[in-house]
Formats: sequence, C-alpha cells, structure tokens
Amino acid sequence: MDSNCPFSQQTIRNLGDKLYERRKLGAVEVENLVKELNAQNDKEQIYGIIQYINENFITSAVANSRKGGLIAIAAIAIGLNSDVYKVVNKLVPSILKCLEDQDSRVRYYSCESLFNITKVARDKVLPFFKDIFEGLCKLSADPDQ
Repeated sequence: MDSNCPFSQQTIRNLGDKLYERRKLGAVEVENLVKELNAQNDKEQIYGIIQYINENFITSAVANSRKGGLIAIAAIAIGLNSDVYKVVNKLVPSILKCLEDQDSRVRYYSCESLFNITKVARDKVLPFFKDIFEGLCKLSADPDQ
C-alpha cells in the first residue's frame, strides 16, 4: 500500500473485487470514511480520496476496478450529503468519462453512479447538463443494451 493511500488493504481489495457485494462493501467503507472526514472538516483528505479513486480505479485497465471506482465516487457524494457541492466538479467528470467505456457494464455503473450523485447534488450538476445529456443520448443508442 502506498503512503498516499487513504484506505485499508481490505477496502482496496473490496472495491476491485469481481463480486458486486464486495465492491458495495468497499463503497460503504468509503462513504463512512468520507462522513467522518467531513464531520472533521478535513477537505484535503477528502480531495485526496477523490484523487486516489480517480487515479487507481476510474482509470484502471481492469473493468471491475472501474466499476468499484464508480460506486466509490457515488459513495463519496452520499457521504458528503449537502456538502457535495464543494466537490461535484471533481466527481462528475470521472463518471462522464466512464459513460464511454468499452465495457457495457461499466457504462451501466456510470449511469447508476450519475443517478446517485444527482440525487444528492441536485442542481449542482446543472453545469454538466450538456455533457450528461450527450452521454445519456449516446447510451440510449448503445447496441449492447
């Protein structure tokens, strides 16, 4: 585990696991950590978590890791709740990138994560409306439905 890693080895294994239940467990661990850090007003640590997820999961060559990263991004938003507006500009672009993934299941998880973030962030995602709309339009014509 590198020194910049905000998670336990178990959380990292869970987020990259092939089983949805384990990835979900990892996301719950991320959500709880973010809630705790947000209560302490530790913005830098939260930014570090987002960066770590983006660098080590969202851009991974392994589809299960990308799916775990997407669930974790949504968990961050849920953990921040009404404070998500502070980082929505760091969360949504990661999901938009995955809407164009070659793996149809990653694209599905992107939609689910986008939905979960939008539920929490509400109007704070409006600056991304054009990109979200374009991504969803492309998915509606997806031959892998």
